[in-house]
Amino acid sequence: QMHLFVRKNKEDKISKEFYYLGQIQTIGEPIEDIMDNTTASVVKIQYQLETPVREDLYKFFVNEE
Repeated sequence: QMHLFVRKNKEDKISKEFYYLGQIQTIGEPIEDIMDNTTASVVKIQYQLETPVREDLYKFFVNEE
């Protein structure tokens, strides 16, 4: 089982609050790639939440305020 926790603002040095969004699962196959502007290799993996994020919560997370 994998669970997704997110932070609204990683630059927030005071609260550092994380929000639990639920369980996730992988979609498709991992893809090997090279990071932009480097020679470092990475593996990209896509995930999907089992329960979609409510629209009001999505707006809260993407809002810059």
